[in-house]
Amino acid sequence: MPQAKFQINHYQKFKLAAIFSCAAVFVGGVYFFQPFSLSEDTNATTETTQNGDYYIETTTTDLNLSINTTPAGTQETASHDVIVKTDDPAGFTLTVSVNNDTSNALNLNGSASATEKFAATSGTYASPKALDDNTWGFADTLTKKNNDQWAAVPLLSSAQQIKQTSSATPSGDTTTVHYGIKAKYDGAHSNGNYSNTIVYSVTGNTIPKNPIADNMYMQDITQEMCADTEEYATSGTTYTLIDTRDNSTYQVRKLADGNCWMVQNLRLINKTISASDSDTSGSFTIPASSTSTGTSTGRWGTTDNANGINHTATYYANNTTYGAYYNWYTATAGSGTYSTGSGVSVDYSICPKGWKLPYGTQVNKSWYYLYNTGYSANVSNFQTATNTGSGYWAGYVNNGTLNSAGFYGYGRWWSRTAVNNAVGCSLDADSGYVDPQTGPYKRYGLAVRCVLSSI
Repeated sequence: MPQAKFQINHYQKFKLAAIFSCAAVFVGGVYFFQPFSLSEDTNATTETTQNGDYYIETTTTDLNLSINTTPAGTQETASHDVIVKTDDPAGFTLTVSVNNDTSNALNLNGSASATEKFAATSGTYASPKALDDNTWGFADTLTKKNNDQWAAVPLLSSAQQIKQTSSATPSGDTTTVHYGIKAKYDGAHSNGNYSNTIVYSVTGNTIPKNPIADNMYMQDITQEMCADTEEYATSGTTYTLIDTRDNSTYQVRKLADGNCWMVQNLRLINKTISASDSDTSGSFTIPASSTSTGTSTGRWGTTDNANGINHTATYYANNTTYGAYYNWYTATAGSGTYSTGSGVSVDYSICPKGWKLPYGTQVNKSWYYLYNTGYSANVSNFQTATNTGSGYWAGYVNNGTLNSAGFYGYGRWWSRTAVNNAVGCSLDADSGYVDPQTGPYKRYGLAVRCVLSSI
């Protein structure tokens, strides 16, 4: 099993603000030009975060720069320190960027859509250059600064590494970052504040252990653990987790939508569950089985009551291969009934504690995302790891009859959102398509796959 790789990012932000006045006064043959300044909007700041078992403390000192413009152009520089303390034995990596992917200019009033701005230099980190008029940039060494070699601060998604250490720095490691700006009075800039925000990101170099491992309890897995575990891949890493309620094991993967999903169907039956181990507000009893699902009128049956067979679980005996089949009332632990109307999402389910039936909009997002990012590989990874027998999908139960199950068959899984009084919202798929909001009758028996999600 490949080791998970993820990063704990730590951000230090400060705002570069250029306050510029274009007014010029003619006195005795000499033009006097008002200055503008480049400064941090806060005092020195210190922040602390964790990289697994190790701490990272980052401090940025003040930065102040002022400049008097002339028709010939004037250049000024200033610097400040980024100090990193960490007990990470592998050291840290420091990057710099602006805090957006839109503009690395100093924009009038901080607006990326402003037409008046001081552009970033055309110099790059690999090929820095002298500043042109009305541009700005940074240098990560005194040598570059003294030789007038400046680079543009990159956009957020292209953050530039400026320091990497290989050992702990508990006493603090200092990186001095220089900023320069060259301003020429040319009548092209209005009075105002020109600004952008710099982000320093500090990452510990130790790769923590994958927070999810085989034979952990499903009820112990958190959303944070899912976020930090390995991303979905075509050969997707699968974890075998244990449901504390009956000690059944289920395969789980982090799919391309970023959520951790069961990739086997739930098979919990003949069990009273509670809020201590399940996604419920109180106790709820899942019956052993019932293939009596009411009439074919599209309702639960002839009546809507919580005591008759119309609300019992629909269960097909061959659960070793396909898992259990539940009507919507049972799948939602009694919180979803025939009276639950259009677009309503209920609160509870028979999933393990911390896990949920997928939300209606999540159904759309997840399945369309999987479809649009490579149907064959993505849906295959959701499909092939069923309870036993790679490649088997569960189909559905109607009036006690199992339909459309088998190799490259038809898969339907409940969400917790109703389409209308009679119909629920489900994930539907087969070997050639996905349909994330087809509505089966709530009396049908569908499989359940739970997702670790905050919504």
